[in-house]
Amino acid sequence: MAFDSDARLQFIESYTQKTLKVKNDKWQKLLSQDEQKQIIVDWVEKGDQLNLILITQSNGVPLPFYDFPETLQGKAVYFVKKSKSPLTKEKFRSQIIYGDLSNSPLEQLSALVDELLVPLLSNKRNHENWPAVVSQDVQRHVYNLKSSVFVVAGQVKGKTLLPLPVGAESFTDNDEEKAEKYLRNSIHQIEGVIIGWSHQIHDVLKRKSAQPLLEGLNPEPW
Repeated sequence: MAFDSDARLQFIESYTQKTLKVKNDKWQKLLSQDEQKQIIVDWVEKGDQLNLILITQSNGVPLPFYDFPETLQGKAVYFVKKSKSPLTKEKFRSQIIYGDLSNSPLEQLSALVDELLVPLLSNKRNHENWPAVVSQDVQRHVYNLKSSVFVVAGQVKGKTLLPLPVGAESFTDNDEEKAEKYLRNSIHQIEGVIIGWSHQIHDVLKRKSAQPLLEGLNPEPW
């Protein structure tokens, strides 16, 4: 199958080259390897696999895989079918989900939550027609997700990060009236956050400094 005559394959080629900044000669080197090329063609024409992941190697040549990697040294792109079926030439764009993967997926998730999910789902104009209970529940889950990602991102870096109460970052020290109104309306939420802080701090304080040595690790001084 020729890549230059099939819209499905052209889309994969174009998106991969633009996103991963793959030079044309490197892409042609990929296509010159029949086994690697066939992985892409089979994913398009058959319904056996849901995922197609292309990862740039150190030599600049992308390689296709069907499974997401456990670790990622560089950037990658993914194409995921919504169902196990061949892609049609007419509607293939609506049959897939695609995007890029960072080599720091937790940071990518954190950015996705902070910059997309929270602003989108916390904006009351986006759920004006929802019942109040549903609206409040969605916002609560979104902010819980934001706090959890924030805490886990800190743990990965060896830090204990304490998430702020929802909305606390929206005013400054000079906004006394706004701060007072926020405190009145969010007292229960603030109490919950402080309880969460106490659990995090307790977990840190009860750790034994010699534990890494007992586990056979060799921690170095900071």
